[in-house]
Amino acid sequence: EQMKYLLETMLREVGVEILYYTSIVDAQVTGRHLDGIIIHNKAGLQLLQADTYVDATGDGDICTYCGCPSDLGDEEGGLAAASLEMHVDHVDGKALWDYISSTGDNRFRALITDLRAKGVWNFPYDIFISVQLYQEDVCMINTIRQVGVNGIDPASRTAGTIDGRAESMELFAIMREYFPGFKNAKIRQIAPVIGIRETRRIRGDYTLTCSDLIEGRVFEDSIVVSSYGWDLPHPKHPSLQPSENVTRRIPFTHIPYRCLLPEGIDNLIMSGRCISVEREVLGPVRVMGPCLAMGECAGIASAMAKEKGNSYRAVDVPRLKKAIESCGGITEMREYTVCAAKAEDKVRVYELFLEMLRYIFGDKMPDVDDSFLDKYFAGGNDVIWLAKAGNRTVAFLSVEEHHEDEDYLYLDDFCVEEASRGQGIGSVLLKKAEEQALQRSIPYIVLHVESSNIRARKLYASLGYEESGTNDSRIRMIKTIR
Repeated sequence: EQMKYLLETMLREVGVEILYYTSIVDAQVTGRHLDGIIIHNKAGLQLLQADTYVDATGDGDICTYCGCPSDLGDEEGGLAAASLEMHVDHVDGKALWDYISSTGDNRFRALITDLRAKGVWNFPYDIFISVQLYQEDVCMINTIRQVGVNGIDPASRTAGTIDGRAESMELFAIMREYFPGFKNAKIRQIAPVIGIRETRRIRGDYTLTCSDLIEGRVFEDSIVVSSYGWDLPHPKHPSLQPSENVTRRIPFTHIPYRCLLPEGIDNLIMSGRCISVEREVLGPVRVMGPCLAMGECAGIASAMAKEKGNSYRAVDVPRLKKAIESCGGITEMREYTVCAAKAEDKVRVYELFLEMLRYIFGDKMPDVDDSFLDKYFAGGNDVIWLAKAGNRTVAFLSVEEHHEDEDYLYLDDFCVEEASRGQGIGSVLLKKAEEQALQRSIPYIVLHVESSNIRARKLYASLGYEESGTNDSRIRMIKTIR
């Protein structure tokens, strides 16, 4: 609710006119020019006109009304499953984590297989997805996969919403009876809107292909980078990811500006999952991060198009890229390198260290100067490993070598800059520490993590670290290196 208020306030402060309870129902087009869009609400039909237009409907509605060609689904018209999510509270996070850490069954596959054999689990999906929210006892349940829902068919969406609510109640009853940590859970909210993963893909000046992703192509007009994986479930088997085992050269999807330009209309740009891509490419493109970035790009491009006769195709793309980057956007993500820090890297490492403290402590961040870093540049065995994208340091991991009662490496400070998180960089640095341990014949790696940081604990556990004790609010984790 606070986010709604914040966004509305920001929009009003810069003069944006907001109009809720309104639908776009048609468009007026002359040649390659969109003259206006027709909307409908309680006041009736109205014509809205502007110099430039952004189709951020997600389904490519404006493009469709303009007559732009599009594709829908796979060769048989099949669409990825829809989901009606829910939030539950009173979850026993410790019981949930204890089960996962002791069994490794983090999505309850084994448990669900057993329940299916007993006739309890009759859903068409085989995994349970639960995400802890900012309150420790609250989880978002993104488990339901509703096959056959068409997001641009109102009757289908209506049926999907009603059926999804009933399915949520059935799933919740199973969760309370059989799933560790959910015995006393209560439903906080079932989503009021069904989640749609796939509808139209509008054809644009360029169609981003699976080959582009596999080969790791970086385009001259790349304006958005996604680090998300394939993730477009099979239309009939929603727990199956057809491209899951397809190897990619780099873990980044570069989206060209041309994919946002619909065929046939010059003063219209699109953003979101309706852009011009092959079907499997929707996986890394359709999620919130890249959609937000595309929306920002479309807004900046709109201002530049007004300087070029309202044509998005006339926009100076190098200038557009620089404008996006000046706002903190990432337009290219080439392969990064890992190296040991040198004295000249101290300033940047300290900047990342302060970012880490702000993330952990917020306004109560302690005052720490940079002198503690000097030992890493004194020529000993302690080292700071850096991850660099080009010449820019985006992450660091400080590693201490200990030879007291036993030999071990201690992972001290670890930070990935906010804009580069979720790209596997942290895992690469942890792997580098393991290589260091092997080269130095050190049998163990030790670290500490805050007990409340469930996400980090899960990451370390997935990489082979085991919990071996607590110290106040911190958990000691250890990995044996062979």
